[in-house]
Amino acid sequence: MALTGRQIRQLRSLAHHLEPVITVGKQGVAPAVVDQANAALEAHELIKCSALENSGLSAREAADQLAELTGYIGGLKEVQYSKLMSEKPEKAMQLAIEGMLPNNTLGRKAATRMRLYAGAEHKNGAQKPEEFKY
Repeated sequence: MALTGRQIRQLRSLAHHLEPVITVGKQGVAPAVVDQANAALEAHELIKCSALENSGLSAREAADQLAELTGYIGGLKEVQYSKLMSEKPEKAMQLAIEGMLPNNTLGRKAATRMRLYAGAEHKNGAQKPEEFKY
């Protein structure tokens, strides 16, 4: 699954202010680096990596190898719907609703006002309309 140019730009803008968490040294993308990257991705979801000049890899090559070895593709990880529903049903519902919203400023604003609850109990009660007579 290749990322589109727009998705790459979005990820770069999100990671711009981050400090590098993973550094690829002269041993290249070793198993220890992969384990460290997996732990960092589970904790942060988006990480920034750097490659030292003596690693023999460019930053792009190191990123491609890390993405392939960690199972994360360009910072994104695929999760089966059934697994997501069993572990985080609120997240599955949130992703479904956000997918239906327009991809513009109005849609992003509407997504910030969205409230999801796992059960029937919540603090936001239904409205109590009153009859209006002339």
